[in-house]
Amino acid sequence: MEESELKELINEAKHEAFEAFKKKSVGNDTEAFLNELKSKIKARLEQLREENEIEASQASHNFLSQSYSFIERKLKSREFNSVGEYEQELKAFQQYFLENGP
Repeated sequence: MEESELKELINEAKHEAFEAFKKKSVGNDTEAFLNELKSKIKARLEQLREENEIEASQASHNFLSQSYSFIERKLKSREFNSVGEYEQELKAFQQYFLENGP
């Protein structure tokens, strides 16, 4: 999912949640409670973003480690005949990562 799509979904969900809250709220403290709720939602969203960033980084690292092992084996066994051949393999690997990576 693209980041812009996610932001749009988040904004829609916030709007719907706040509208539902306003319709069902009772009493004089609703505005203060709504501000507290917004603050808690913001903190939770930030926590989820941080967790997502960590998981995405780990997934990328795992993918790179597993996928690069093929090139590493060829390099250690001196299968590359030139630096150019090695560079070509790295470019192909980069394209593979962009198409198949997390």
